[in-house]
Amino acid sequence: MADIIPALTEPAPNLENLSFADADTISCAREFDLFGGKTPRLSNLTLNGVSVRWDSEILHDLTILDLSWIRFPSTDAILRALSHSPHLENLIIYRCSTVSRAQPPFPSIQLQKLLRLEVDLDDEATTQNFLDRIASSAVIVLT
Repeated sequence: MADIIPALTEPAPNLENLSFADADTISCAREFDLFGGKTPRLSNLTLNGVSVRWDSEILHDLTILDLSWIRFPSTDAILRALSHSPHLENLIIYRCSTVSRAQPPFPSIQLQKLLRLEVDLDDEATTQNFLDRIASSAVIVLT
């Protein structure tokens, strides 16, 4: 997997669903710039042990996002990424960690179409810090 992911730098204009799983990685902090961020039709993204640049356009306009075993630079970084997917319906963050928590005055992220949100971050305080900045009527599952 370590050789494959860095090679995926060319745009993928027709890609709609993408799932990457690296079973050998427990908590990925290295950020890859997949497809140069150019995946305009991507709507469903699963990253398991594989991290991307959190300012990448690959995270824009998603409806399903499933993240696991990733070490985020901060909850601010993932919240900023989520702000570019206002049509997000399902969000799963499982066994992830952060280097730092979101700091005020970080605004709430409006995810009005979110139906299901599962969150498992470092600890209860980090999870609450993240949830406090999500505006949604979704069913929230704390794992």
